Amino acid sequence: MDQSPVRARVPVAAFPEPSRTDALSGDEVLAPGIRVRDFWAWGFSDLRLNTTRGLLAQFLVARALGDERATDEGWGNFDVLTPDGIRVEVKSSAYIQSWRQDRPSRIVFGGLTGHEWSDDAGWGEARTVRADVFVFAIHTCQDAARYDMLDLSAWEFRALPASTVERLGIRSMSAGTLFAHAPEAVPWSGLQAIVLSAARIR
Repeated sequence: MDQSPVRARVPVAAFPEPSRTDALSGDEVLAPGIRVRDFWAWGFSDLRLNTTRGLLAQFLVARALGDERATDEGWGNFDVLTPDGIRVEVKSSAYIQSWRQDRPSRIVFGGLTGHEWSDDAGWGEARTVRADVFVFAIHTCQDAARYDMLDLSAWEFRALPASTVERLGIRSMSAGTLFAHAPEAVPWSGLQAIVLSAARIR
C-alpha cells in the first residue's frame, strides 16, 4: 500500500525518536464503557472499503510470509518484510465495492513507485521502486449478493519481481498487464512460493 504523507518541511533531526508501538489487544479502555475493540468495529467493519481492504490484504500477505513485526509501520517504504529480508509491496483490488455499482469495477493497481523515506534525510526527490517483490491481491467475487470479504477462497494472489515493474516504467497497472506478466494466480496458501520465486529473479 502507498500511504505517503506530505513531505517533511523541517529537518528530521528536529523531532525526537518516536516511541515503539506494540500490538494492542482490543481490551484497552478509551473512555468509560468504550474499549479499543469498539473503535475497531466502528471504523473497520466494512472490509469492502478501499483503504480497509488494502490493509486486510496487507495483513493476509504478512501472515502468509511470516512477517515478525507486531504492527503495520504505516509510513514504511514497503509493506511486508519476510524473515529472510525480502521487502514486499502489497497492492489490492476488487470487482465489488462498498457503494452501489452498475457493473463490476475494473481491476487496476496504483502507486507502484513512490518517494523513498529515510529517517535521516526525509523524503527522496525521485519516485522509485521501493520493494523487492510486488504482491497483487484480488478479491475475485463479482456477485454483490455473495460478496464476503471473509471468504479466503475468493482471494487470488500474483507476484512480480521489482525488476519487471522497473522495466515497465509505469506507476499504475491494469489487470491485463498484470495477467500478461504474472500469469500464475495462487490462493493464500501458495503465497510464500511465488514470492520466493519472484525474489530470486530480483
